[in-house]
Amino acid sequence: DYEITFVDKGFKALLLKELQGQQQYILNICHFDGIELFTVQGQFNTFNLDQDNEKNDFYEALTEADLIFTAVGNQNLPGIISEIASILNSHLRENYILICENGRNLAQTYQKYFKKSKVFDTVMSRMCRFAALEEKNYISLLKSLPDKLVVESYDYLPLNHGACSPERFSPVFTLIEPEIFATWEDIKFFAHNGIHAFIAYHAFLNGYKYFSDVDQKLKEKAEKTMFNEIIPALHRAHPHFPFRELNEYGENLLERIYNPFFHDSIERGIRGILEKLKPNERLVSGLRFIYHQGIKPVHFASAILAGYKIASKLKSLPESMKDFLMNHCGIIEEELIQLVMDNPEI
Repeated sequence: DYEITFVDKGFKALLLKELQGQQQYILNICHFDGIELFTVQGQFNTFNLDQDNEKNDFYEALTEADLIFTAVGNQNLPGIISEIASILNSHLRENYILICENGRNLAQTYQKYFKKSKVFDTVMSRMCRFAALEEKNYISLLKSLPDKLVVESYDYLPLNHGACSPERFSPVFTLIEPEIFATWEDIKFFAHNGIHAFIAYHAFLNGYKYFSDVDQKLKEKAEKTMFNEIIPALHRAHPHFPFRELNEYGENLLERIYNPFFHDSIERGIRGILEKLKPNERLVSGLRFIYHQGIKPVHFASAILAGYKIASKLKSLPESMKDFLMNHCGIIEEELIQLVMDNPEI
């Protein structure tokens, strides 16, 4: 449906070169009952931003793009937005910029940088990863490179119908009503991102390397967190969204996370742990979200304590736990501080 342009930095130079040359790549799509090999073919262009001549060509291509996906990570996003805004604002053509990073209301934050281009939030829920070299069950992305791209079969891509023009988007996307889209934003951030971090942090402390290997005790903790705290809080915040569908999503999500064919790593789950413990991130925001819906987030809070313990091991934090919760996490409510520090789940 689209001509695709891939853009990255010099450390991905070889990958970009091979994509440009081969004009195809292979995905390992992981279902609950096995792995499907899928070849993506089409018209690809690639640009290495560390090469001046390619950077200039990229700027020209950028102004001609209909859809621009960020997918650069929250830490890199402000710099990228600043750079592309200076280019797009000089041409005054309407582009659609889709923010693919985790977070709430990011489009509202970044729209002010653009004169004509429109910025939209997305709900990117499909998990993907590059497999480790020792994982032999997957096929390389390209014949000439060892990188193996592993994705799950989940492919739901909702967009806010109230903000987007339907004619710009192929059937790959599902345009839904604004209040339903707002629910999906919270589902993704608190249920998906929140429970993924919860399981990863507890699993790391228990010595596990893969989500599919965690024991029944941890699975039961995750179920209590999901169905006693997260799902009820989502339903209270979004009563128009069917409770049955929330529960079904929670059940399916846990099955996706534990899928042995996707074989997600705990290392991926704890990556960027200090960033994920910041005030506007999944765990601290999730803690407050559940609490503000009148539910005591006992199980959910244990993920923050687990995160602190991991960060202390990996980063040698100079602060006491309470100082860390107040200064780094931005948790100032005494009840929530105590809920984390005295948590019975760890």
